[in-house]
Amino acid sequence: MRYTHEKLRARRKKSGISLTFIAKELGYIGASGYYNIEIGRKKPDVQQARIIAGILNTTIEELFFEN
Repeated sequence: MRYTHEKLRARRKKSGISLTFIAKELGYIGASGYYNIEIGRKKPDVQQARIIAGILNTTIEELFFEN
């Protein structure tokens, strides 16, 4: 399995959730903290991946990995 950030934006937009909402749930002050994860500039740690997957109602594997 290989890590990918490609699914994040599409899944978030499909769910109607804002960058700011996810950023605040992750403890960031502004949206740019999460945005850096979404564009692949930064990889989320395990706890962040769990939170993001929970918000987007999916699994870490489905959201962050591809075969």
